[in-house]
Amino acid sequence: MLTGFKNAVEVDFTLEENKKKIEEAFKQAHAETGAVYPLIIGGKKVETEKKIASVSPATKEVLGYACSCSKEQADEAIKASYEAFKMEPDICRRKSTCIKKTCSTSDREPFHHGCMERP
Repeated sequence: MLTGFKNAVEVDFTLEENKKKIEEAFKQAHAETGAVYPLIIGGKKVETEKKIASVSPATKEVLGYACSCSKEQADEAIKASYEAFKMEPDICRRKSTCIKKTCSTSDREPFHHGCMERP
């Protein structure tokens, strides 16, 4: 059940432990800069020649690349998802639960989520 909006947990960065955690999170995010994220069609990763750059609006730095799909690949992905929904009719509920759990980790893992929006 949705509980509504609540602010993220505030973190005291004057504490040395929290400073170290956010620095590690930034290092991890920086190490992932420029990564290529493939399409996933029918549960299989598909890397394409054409890519779409994800650019930080603040720094104009390219953070990573998403593979771009052709019309045929889009059709294939739609057909694969349709088949998956037929096989597992409650998949929407399960995916929704997964997304909620991921969002709830921002309370427990504020450092990882906090560094996603780099200045």
